[in-house]
Amino acid sequence: MPLASGWFVHPRFNDVAGGKGLIRSGERGEAVRVLQSALQRLGQQLPISTARTGQPDGIFGQETDSAVRNFQRQALPQEKPDGIVGPKTLGALDARLVGSKPPAGGSVIWGRAPSKVPGAPSEVDLGPFIGFHRAEKQGHDMACWAACLSFWGRYCGGGRPNVPQGQLLAAYADLVQATGDRTGGMPNVGLRAIADGTAVTLPIDVSGVPPVYRWKGLLQLPSSPSSLTYDWLKANTGATRAIYYGYSIGGAAHINVIGHYDFEGTSLVWAMEPWDGRFKLREIDYYRSAEKAFFFAPMG
Repeated sequence: MPLASGWFVHPRFNDVAGGKGLIRSGERGEAVRVLQSALQRLGQQLPISTARTGQPDGIFGQETDSAVRNFQRQALPQEKPDGIVGPKTLGALDARLVGSKPPAGGSVIWGRAPSKVPGAPSEVDLGPFIGFHRAEKQGHDMACWAACLSFWGRYCGGGRPNVPQGQLLAAYADLVQATGDRTGGMPNVGLRAIADGTAVTLPIDVSGVPPVYRWKGLLQLPSSPSSLTYDWLKANTGATRAIYYGYSIGGAAHINVIGHYDFEGTSLVWAMEPWDGRFKLREIDYYRSAEKAFFFAPMG
């Protein structure tokens, strides 16, 4: 669904317009701020959301939910109001804002990654959702590997266990004690054991998955970061496929879950960043600049 008003150029709206995501209560970020500004322009009152600075706060709480429902009653009387911004609601907002000047500052803002992310890359913050998936924030400084693995298993599906981060930390506590180089808080030998199934005894029953389970992942170690091309990433990721990517920059090792993202003709990478539990858009050159890397790619 093409958007014509010039208001909704943030990548989150690109997803919603294409039927690949929703904006709803609980979300925060620049896309919500633009949504709130649009609702205000169309006559909805947001006194709580603007109380602090006089500008929308970018928090989709009860007030924004009520404003969306009010707009839906007016613009989509044939639909039951639900407070969720999907393609129909976004299309109705967009149609009514054609010719109306968007808020100052634009809606695609490049900033810097959290300070603990190696190399501090430039990025666009997408918020806690991409498509219908919520990001996973790591529980402590050494839990990056578990936050990403929990999200990766859930995102890639295909029979992979949907295991909460805390249960992964408990299940693989022995592996964390191994010696050697670490990535995201887990020794690399432990990550290899998880990937190939040689030490994957889960002391929990997960939706009928047998206690000994292979994650159906392919671990390639080492991998040349320069071999990561956008064409390869696009061919190997999608709506239910992503890469569990470990890398090292400046001697600091980290893990993200990444996939391809086409935005307005620009080839970018979406990343699930566990340090703050949010999705980011980054240039692929950031990952290609790593000194070393490995990945899990979904199989089966």
